[in-house]
Amino acid sequence: MNNKFDNNTSEKNQPIWENLKKLKKQLLTAFSDNKFDNETLIELEDVLIMADTGPKTAKEIISNLSEQVSEDSYENSKSARLHLANIINQRLNKLCPNEPISIKKNQLTVFLLVGVNGSGKTTTIGKLAHHFKNNGSKVALAACDTFRAAAKDQLNIWGEENGVTVFSSECSDPSSVAFEAVTNSIEQNIDILLVDTAGRLPSKKNLIEELKKLNRVLTKALSESPLYKWIILDSNTGQNALNQISQFREALDINGLILTKFDGINKAGFLLTLSDLDNLPVMFVGTGESIEDLSVFDAKKVGNNILGIAD
Repeated sequence: MNNKFDNNTSEKNQPIWENLKKLKKQLLTAFSDNKFDNETLIELEDVLIMADTGPKTAKEIISNLSEQVSEDSYENSKSARLHLANIINQRLNKLCPNEPISIKKNQLTVFLLVGVNGSGKTTTIGKLAHHFKNNGSKVALAACDTFRAAAKDQLNIWGEENGVTVFSSECSDPSSVAFEAVTNSIEQNIDILLVDTAGRLPSKKNLIEELKKLNRVLTKALSESPLYKWIILDSNTGQNALNQISQFREALDINGLILTKFDGINKAGFLLTLSDLDNLPVMFVGTGESIEDLSVFDAKKVGNNILGIAD
């Protein structure tokens, strides 16, 4: 798996860093007079809001910064910048998983992937299959998107490219397809089953009820085996993603997040707002169109690029 968090990226993978550089430049400009005062705080808050951090989060960050910077150091912009770097890094670190993914040989682990239409869910499943297989796991896919006509074909293509089994059925009930996939996976000693679901708006109550049923069936079928429920989000959704997460969490106890199109993110401040959510770590980010363009989220690298602090 390529590490697209390396700053020495190719041209097609530069947008995330270009956007972070823009945010970094704006923040550093606020410190350029080598002094730190109330006007600097106001300017910093404006910069964060314009970067799609969100007014509430931006205010909390600036309030925290104001408390940490003592009156004696108000004339020292370098000291204030280091305080801000620490605040931002602390927020980004909250996006990192507290525990590693639990995967054991000959014990099935299931990943239920959900999200709205167009978030890149099926493509991400193909990348996840590549990642887990390369790490020595026996992987299979479950085609539980019975709503979109081309979904099964698309998943079969990813299955062929990865050399993994795709469990599908002519049945139109996603829960039945999932149950059969789990049964077959256990019989075939599959380590990881990635479950593709139909893209849906959380406002569509019938589709959310279908998702709840799918969750119940998987939970019952797996007994004590691990079941991860991850939401897939387009990085450029920005603040609107918070509503999506909240509504999906009414149906599922979402415990992980994958950000797609991270190589083209133009709302870097959105990451700071995500850190306000409880127990929702960023597991991976999609950094391109290739099957290998999936990276573990690197909070330190992102934080350092925002504030221009060396590793």
